[in-house]
Amino acid sequence: METYRAKIDYQLGVISRSDDMIQAPLHIPFKQEFLVTCMDSVCIPSHTEMSIPVKCPSHFNGKTMLLETIPGFQFKLIATARSFNICNDGRTVCRVFNVRPHTIVLRRGMKIAKIQYLVLLTVFAGK
Repeated sequence: METYRAKIDYQLGVISRSDDMIQAPLHIPFKQEFLVTCMDSVCIPSHTEMSIPVKCPSHFNGKTMLLETIPGFQFKLIATARSFNICNDGRTVCRVFNVRPHTIVLRRGMKIAKIQYLVLLTVFAGK
């Protein structure tokens, strides 16, 4: 695992290597509490990038989180940008790109991205 810089994230249910450039799901599916979904149906023209409002779990309110692509979904219908966001009242925004040559509709409740919860550590100088 050290040779390929692989890491396993049991919380999200993925194994990744090469600094998260390659990700694959483990046998367990993604937990629903770590996914963001479309708040409303959104129409995205061909080859257009948009920031759309998404719904996130309320236990992330006021916390910084990293939105990442869902492995296996990237470039199938849309491409999701990796971004740092703060959840306010169960809402945030997600940047998506329509990779298709025609207009698509993202339905309300559609899974758009996964949440990587960030734990910020502060290192204090010892005495």
